[in-house]
Amino acid sequence: PDIDGQRIAYYGMYVLTRHAPILLALEPRIKVAFTETGALDPWSTYPPQTDPFNFLPRVRTPLLMMNARYSGPWPYEESQLPMFEYLGTPQEHKRLLSGDFSDPVGFADIYPVVHPWFDEYLGSVEGF
Repeated sequence: PDIDGQRIAYYGMYVLTRHAPILLALEPRIKVAFTETGALDPWSTYPPQTDPFNFLPRVRTPLLMMNARYSGPWPYEESQLPMFEYLGTPQEHKRLLSGDFSDPVGFADIYPVVHPWFDEYLGSVEGF
C-alpha cells in the first residue's frame, strides 16, 4: 500500500544508464526516468537482441540524462549524444544536461534538476 504503481520512476547510474534503454522500452509502468554518469558504451559489442542501442528508438519514457561534458568513460560525441539523439522519446520529453559537472555528477548538482523533473511527470510528493 505504500507504493503507488502509477508513479514509478527509474534512476540509473553507470551501467544502469547504459542498460536503461532495454528496461525503459520493455516496462510500461515506468513513467519517467533520470540517468546520470553514463551513456552508451561505444566500445562493447553485444548480440543485436541485447544491444541497448537497438532499444533506443522504442523508448517513449520521458528521460533526463545528466553527465559531465568531458567524461572519460562516456565521451560526449561518441556516447552521450548518440544515446540522446536515437531515443524514441518525443523531443519535448527528453533532455540532455552535459556540463562542467564532476564525474560522477555530484548530488548538489543532481537534486535541483531531478526533483522538478520527477515532479513534472509524477506530481509532487507531500512533505518533501
